[in-house]
Amino acid sequence: ALPALRRAVGLAPESPRHLALLGTGLLAARDPAGAETAFGRALALAPDSDAVRVSLGRALLVQQKTDRAIAILVPTEASVERSTLLGAAYSAKGRWAEASAEFRTAMALEGGAASPDLLNGLGWAELQLGERQEAARLFAQSLELNPNQPEIRRLLDGIRAPATDHER
Repeated sequence: ALPALRRAVGLAPESPRHLALLGTGLLAARDPAGAETAFGRALALAPDSDAVRVSLGRALLVQQKTDRAIAILVPTEASVERSTLLGAAYSAKGRWAEASAEFRTAMALEGGAASPDLLNGLGWAELQLGERQEAARLFAQSLELNPNQPEIRRLLDGIRAPATDHER
């Protein structure tokens, strides 16, 4: 699809829609730098587009450009994707309270339903904040949805294990 998308952008270089589609294609093709360029051009043409901002934020996060991703995402309207990406960005920065708040916002916007990835992100943030029981609850809920998560199972087992004398 990329050759067709590139042709479309060549025919309509001032079309934010075509540029955003190219960015999506490049991101899917594992070219986040190319996607960043396409989304950046689209955003310059349509600065009020939250959808383009969120997509650009995703491309930046894939490249570990966390501060730029946060700056792009913060002004966008609340959405599950925006809050999930911000939660991931804040986690990458070790800003656990903000990560937890964003993941909780994403869950609320989902109507309380959550994917294992969202539950795991929130669980990890809560664990980093010292909220072991809440983290255990979230990891257990994630494992109910997808039992094939050995790392999450190990984390949960570690949380539930009695503390040693050294840890007390």
